[in-house]
Amino acid sequence: MLSRGVEEQASFASLAARQTLRACDAYRLVVGCELVAAVRALRQRGLRPEPELPVGRALETAESVLDADPADRALTDDVTAAAALPDRFTDIWSGSTA
Repeated sequence: MLSRGVEEQASFASLAARQTLRACDAYRLVVGCELVAAVRALRQRGLRPEPELPVGRALETAESVLDADPADRALTDDVTAAAALPDRFTDIWSGSTA
């Protein structure tokens, strides 16, 4: 952009970085909700993936922090715990052979 014949430097990088961090926090919350729903559904159906597969290890990790109570209740604590799990899942996937 030009103003009085002088080019202005208007970097929006810091704004973009802040917005990206906000989006990442929102994404973690969505992943936490989906994870809680998936674990509850697998428990209700009595389904267990093979424990040697990454998805089986991910389920074990999720179950270690999620309440096993299947009752209809507020899931805020479970979602909060599940939203912190993606960092632990990277260890599961990076250690596997695909």
